[in-house]
Amino acid sequence: MRIYKKILSSALIIAFLLSTLSTALPINAEMIEGIDDHNTVWRLDTETGAISFSGNGSISRSGEWNKYSRSIKKVIIGPDIKKIDKQAFYYYSNLSEIEIPDTLTDIGFLAFTNTPFYSSLPMKNRQIYLGDRLIRVDDFSGSITVNQDIKHICGGAFSDDINITSITIPDGVISIGDIAFEYCTVKNMVIPDSVTSIGEGAFRCCPDFETVTLSKNITRIEKQTFYCCTGLKNMEIPDGVTTIEYMAFIGCENLESIYIPSSVILIGQDAFKYCPKLTIKCYENSYAHQYAIENGIPYQLLNSTVTKKGMQFKIDNLESVKSIRYAYGDYDTEKDIKYGADSVSHSAKNLRKRGDSCVLQFTKPGLVSVVVTYNDGSRDFYKYEVIKSEPTVTREGNEITFGNLTDLKVLRYAKGEYESSYDIKRASGSVAISGKTLAFDTYTVTLEPGTYTFCVQYNDESYNYYTFDIKG
Repeated sequence: MRIYKKILSSALIIAFLLSTLSTALPINAEMIEGIDDHNTVWRLDTETGAISFSGNGSISRSGEWNKYSRSIKKVIIGPDIKKIDKQAFYYYSNLSEIEIPDTLTDIGFLAFTNTPFYSSLPMKNRQIYLGDRLIRVDDFSGSITVNQDIKHICGGAFSDDINITSITIPDGVISIGDIAFEYCTVKNMVIPDSVTSIGEGAFRCCPDFETVTLSKNITRIEKQTFYCCTGLKNMEIPDGVTTIEYMAFIGCENLESIYIPSSVILIGQDAFKYCPKLTIKCYENSYAHQYAIENGIPYQLLNSTVTKKGMQFKIDNLESVKSIRYAYGDYDTEKDIKYGADSVSHSAKNLRKRGDSCVLQFTKPGLVSVVVTYNDGSRDFYKYEVIKSEPTVTREGNEITFGNLTDLKVLRYAKGEYESSYDIKRASGSVAISGKTLAFDTYTVTLEPGTYTFCVQYNDESYNYYTFDIKG
């Protein structure tokens, strides 16, 4: 800390007055200035009681200017100041005016409580405002909706409001400050996607919290965000979050599952300490997967499992799947598959209609490249050589024998020429032989004169068509 005093001598002031014949300046006016540990420059005019702050740091309670608190009447905050820490001007008994730039949105808990300035702030529905910032909710009971014009919920705005039963945050709120909801007793909360930052300890010690839906546009879970939220059972970290800070979920003793996307590349120390029931849901080889292994935390992999058989490619566990694409050919990227030969795409919406599994039914043999894209942006690639199941066929006169029918689903035939199994099924005199009724893997039929169409269908949905012309 460096403090400087600049005292304008009486002689200098008098000389100045005589030369300019202008309005009087106070004699013996004193300016005090300094630089604190947060890289913040402050200047106090003890004559007017105005203190200004500049630099790119924060304004803290521990600043050297605090010893002049009774003299400070006005605070002027520069445009590059990042934050007003909690209790920075708490109980400044003569502080009646503060100039805060629109760029400063992070105002700590009780930053200027118990000052004339605080008492002058407008209140609506027990909500105290400073421009588009919600400073404090004062002595409210029941359900509350934050006003639509609010952009920032400041530090400690709802802290200790134990009589609030529910809080609705409108779309349009951009930031939530430190310990904003500390010790609240609400059970559920939805943070709209307009929110891009949530401060440290925002939901700390909220014992009744059961569910919370986080904004999809945050990138960090700050330290102690859910500290000792003992009622919390399940949590989904939004895709795009990169960092879970230390002690973020410490003491969440009833937390049973948490989804951590592949975007997370850092989990801080003791982030999940004292969470004895926890299972981490994550993707194979992700940071969260390795973290769970290294810290002895049970985990569940969300990657889909595949089963390859003949003309079919079955994908199970679609819960976290966003899309599935495939194309004939040898491809290594999703883009190449998208523009590959005979490319086919299945969206999440269509996949959900099929339940928890999807069967890709191929139409011809050959090499197929498949990409499964998950909600968090990660991908699994597969190469599969599609093999068509085919019977052996022998003919002796009007006697036809089909072999290699071990995995037969149904063999159909009818007199006439047809293009599909469905047409054969509907034809007059159609015959169907189920694979379940065959004692051996062959089937022989003796035909009357005429033209016949056969369809040999396997369980892997391989279709084989044959036409025989039997002479009389």
